Amino acid sequence: MMGLPSCREVTLRLSTEYALAGSRRRAWAIRLHLWMCRSCRRYESYLAWMGRNLSVAVAAAAPRLSSVQRERIREALRGAMR
Repeated sequence: MMGLPSCREVTLRLSTEYALAGSRRRAWAIRLHLWMCRSCRRYESYLAWMGRNLSVAVAAAAPRLSSVQRERIREALRGAMR
């Protein structure tokens, strides 16, 4: 039987694109951990807030940026998430 993931594993998974990728059992274990762990729920909320605000900021600045500049920003954000 698989135990619950640690806070470190949950935050790593939340911070990357493969947050709930993998087996259904692992995804349920992560959801259960989030249900029980206030700190990880706050971190998940923080990431969602950052994503929304970054999207708004990029959309507002997008008309002034060239496509090359937008792509460099996307790549930098992807690199920072790894």
